[in-house]
Amino acid sequence: GASWFTGGINPSSGNTTAANVLDDYEEGTWTPAFTNIGTGTYDLQSGTYTKIGRVCTIQVHLDISTQGNASGNIQVSGLPFTSANISAHYSCSSSIHGTSWTTSRTSLNGILLPNSTLMNFYQNMAATGSGYTTNINDIGAGNLLFQMTYHTS
Repeated sequence: GASWFTGGINPSSGNTTAANVLDDYEEGTWTPAFTNIGTGTYDLQSGTYTKIGRVCTIQVHLDISTQGNASGNIQVSGLPFTSANISAHYSCSSSIHGTSWTTSRTSLNGILLPNSTLMNFYQNMAATGSGYTTNINDIGAGNLLFQMTYHTS
């Protein structure tokens, strides 16, 4: 991505310490992928990001053309930056859109663990634990679109 801050901007009055200077702005593209697509193929793999300081917002559109031997839980890999390594800081995706799924799912949510570039997807709320993992067979030859904001390392 392109970064155009050289000296940074200091939004605080009087406090000129380095921690208060906004010195990073980037925009770019990246290629999201399912970790377990196997012999499956894509119609579309599109990812964009905007990073301001340590805050990164991503947009993703994955469209499966043929499922092939794809199997296992839905995991999206290759996020443009590693998430912050702060215990118990899990980033959650925004609303998720999907069409032409083989199996209808509700309350789908992506979770990014600390110190990671890999998202896991879950459905429904759970009385204990973290809900049910969502299987890539549920998508079939459908698509997955989402947005997420997270803190980088």
